Amino acid sequence: MLYREDLDALRCDCGKPACEDHIVFHGACHPKEKTWSHYYDGELTIRCAKCNKVVTRIAVARRSEVVANEQGTG
Repeated sequence: MLYREDLDALRCDCGKPACEDHIVFHGACHPKEKTWSHYYDGELTIRCAKCNKVVTRIAVARRSEVVANEQGTG
């Protein structure tokens, strides 16, 4: 599971100063193209806008699930 701290720690490694404080998800298929983001039923999907290939899927947990797991009740 990804947490905010995991994503906050990611950095672009392209070497451009404008990218030092954030990360952008682009597919290897068309790295200069835009992406489409779609959220449905607990899953955030990012796709290449040119060829529609999935770049990544991120599962989004409910707060109650995270708390239950941390407390050992889940």
